[in-house]
Amino acid sequence: MKLPWFDVSVRAKRIVRLPVVSSREAVLQLLVQLQGNHWLMATVLYGAGLRLVECLRLSVKNVDLTDQQIPVGDGKGRKDCVSMLPESAVQLLQAQLGHAKRLHELGLRKGVGEPHLPHALSRKYPPGGFA
Repeated sequence: MKLPWFDVSVRAKRIVRLPVVSSREAVLQLLVQLQGNHWLMATVLYGAGLRLVECLRLSVKNVDLTDQQIPVGDGKGRKDCVSMLPESAVQLLQAQLGHAKRLHELGLRKGVGEPHLPHALSRKYPPGGFA
């Protein structure tokens, strides 16, 4: 059936949104103001191009220091990808991982260093069940 008004209808246009990107100088001014873990996180965010949530979800198993890669699982759009680790963060990440290992061993000696288990895994594997 031919509709007379259908020929004059106009399709809605998508709004084009350009990404907001800081200049290299602005990023360097920000990084100079940071220290310690904050500097390390900001360097990984900027250098690897990670989103904040992706950086916060990083764990020891996610960082490949030998190949300088960070596999990002379940990123934006539920896509997996591999991002390059900035060379300036490698030594600090190694130091941070060593510090975390020492804290974990200290916690285990005190009886409080068990890992957090998501969902029902904490019932399936009760504390102390990882032998």
